[in-house]
Amino acid sequence: MKSFARVLIAATGFGLMAMLGGCAMSDEGLGGAFVAPNKFTLYTCPELARRQNEIATRQAELEGLMAKAKQGAGGAVASAMAYETDYLAARGEMKVLRDEAAAKHCTLPPPQVAAPAPSVAGSGVQPGSGTTRR
Repeated sequence: MKSFARVLIAATGFGLMAMLGGCAMSDEGLGGAFVAPNKFTLYTCPELARRQNEIATRQAELEGLMAKAKQGAGGAVASAMAYETDYLAARGEMKVLRDEAAAKHCTLPPPQVAAPAPSVAGSGVQPGSGTTRR
């Protein structure tokens, strides 16, 4: 029984080390895990510039959602669960895009972030004013 307890403690310790080791990775390294390195190979310079704007807009939208989620109780956990993966993927995609632009000697203008679309909450729609299911 003592040997089982030692094995269990050792396994738990190794598991914690592995999880904490993952926390030590940079955001850039994690974001790159979500994007194929050759994703933008067939893009032209103008296409890369357009895609850069789309990614920058998505990043700004996710940053806003994460900031809003962090305001509530347990918001940091909710933000991480709901938005962090998408945000890291967008950052990784932007890095791969910029690497491809540099390889093609493209001069990308600064990204132009589009204004966010109005949310349902800001649209003037009152809860309960629509049809309901019965």
